[in-house]
Amino acid sequence: MAAIFPPPDRGGVPPGSNVVNGYTPANPVTGAGPYYVAPDCSTILTDGQLNALTSEVLAAVDELGFAFNSARIDNLGIALSGSFGHVAADLAGKVSRAGDIMTGTLTMQAPVMLPNAAPVANLEATTKQYVDGQDDNRDQVLRSYVDSGLSTVISNTQTAVADLDARKVNRTGDQMTGPLMLNAPPSVDLEAATKGYVDALALEGGHFVDGPHDGLTYGRNNGAWDSTVSFDTDQTLLLSASQQETARHNIGITIPAPSSGRLYLNSATSLILRQFRGADLRIAGIIHQIPAAGVTVDNTGLATYTLHYIYAYVDQLGAMALEASVVKPALDETPGNMGTVIKTGDPNRSLVGMAFTNTSGQFFDTPSLRGVASYFNRAREGMLGAIVANAYTTSATFVEANSAARLYYLAWEGEVAQINMTGFCQQSVVGAYAQFAIGFDSTTGGIGGGTAGSAAYQPATANQDLAVGFSAAASVTEGWHFATPIFSIGSAAYGGTMLLQASLTGSIGG
Repeated sequence: MAAIFPPPDRGGVPPGSNVVNGYTPANPVTGAGPYYVAPDCSTILTDGQLNALTSEVLAAVDELGFAFNSARIDNLGIALSGSFGHVAADLAGKVSRAGDIMTGTLTMQAPVMLPNAAPVANLEATTKQYVDGQDDNRDQVLRSYVDSGLSTVISNTQTAVADLDARKVNRTGDQMTGPLMLNAPPSVDLEAATKGYVDALALEGGHFVDGPHDGLTYGRNNGAWDSTVSFDTDQTLLLSASQQETARHNIGITIPAPSSGRLYLNSATSLILRQFRGADLRIAGIIHQIPAAGVTVDNTGLATYTLHYIYAYVDQLGAMALEASVVKPALDETPGNMGTVIKTGDPNRSLVGMAFTNTSGQFFDTPSLRGVASYFNRAREGMLGAIVANAYTTSATFVEANSAARLYYLAWEGEVAQINMTGFCQQSVVGAYAQFAIGFDSTTGGIGGGTAGSAAYQPATANQDLAVGFSAAASVTEGWHFATPIFSIGSAAYGGTMLLQASLTGSIGG
């Protein structure tokens, strides 16, 4: 039995003639082991060598996963054949690199690199490059298709719009080339009328739909409707309010405008017109009723420290409303509204009062600041000012004792302000004058800016208390006014120092 792979130190020589040296492995062999036999085939196999050879075959068969059958001598061949069969079957389930067909799903956890070639068959795998290229191509084709279609749609739409515009009637005005057929007679004033509707009215004897329908007989006069008068009845019952007013004016009879209602301060931001001695108020020649709850106006947008006239008018809903305006009033001489005081240039607004706003644009009405005046039914309003405490002067002409003691008030044209001054005065020089007065809209003069009506004392004792009791009345112009205590020593020749402690009271109104 020749050696399988004898080592050189055991006499192993390369194979050659008359030398059966077995197989020399390419990889180094560890140890001599029991496999060594003499190359001259003179070695008698020992049981160890035989067991080693048998164990080697048995181990190979076992490693290949085959059960060794000691009754057979082809165990290694069968094991190798079975193993090769499994490998062949496994290889048969793989995809060939040269090209193949998959029968299942390809699930990728890492990139799969395909040949750099475009696919040919429908089921052939393709590259990202091919897909992206096809997507770009489809995008370009789709864009071109959409653009072309959109251009067609726009062109067709413009043509259709131009055709509709050529055939429709413009709301701003147009000319029709054919008749306009309506489905029913008109029911509102500005609705188009049918020929049948117009013909029917003509057959009724010329009934005019715009004529008044108040039971009177009317005729056309200079392009307008005017009532006719029947001579066998009471003439005034057949005249409108405007015509009756004109007739009364022509024969010298005047019926005064109603004067019901009174304007009050409602709050710092609003005024209210309430019923008083009736509820009638004439606006634009028509008698309207002041609502039981009254009518208010607020201070929104009003100028500060300004006189505002309050006017009543009728809004678009037919309700009475108030307006604050700086436009002055005027007497209306139009028949039908004659005698009504209106907003200048606007007969639709009737005067009901006036109010003065403070530096915050708000309304007020207190004893020292009478800032609201009703035009109708105004009662006299009491006034009370602050006390002048120990005011001194050495002036020979009038000066104001203290501006804090002023009384401010609104007055209508011709109203009389009645002002009283009470208190006491002193003069430091015996026989010198202690003179005082009430200044109306002035701090240096008495009534009307002069000294008429002023009073003066000449005390017999220096610094003697002298009672002050003085009244003055002044007819003022319409608007915002004030009254203030003024005093002087009367003459520089007598000298001295005058002391005044006093306050103002009074009243203003109708």
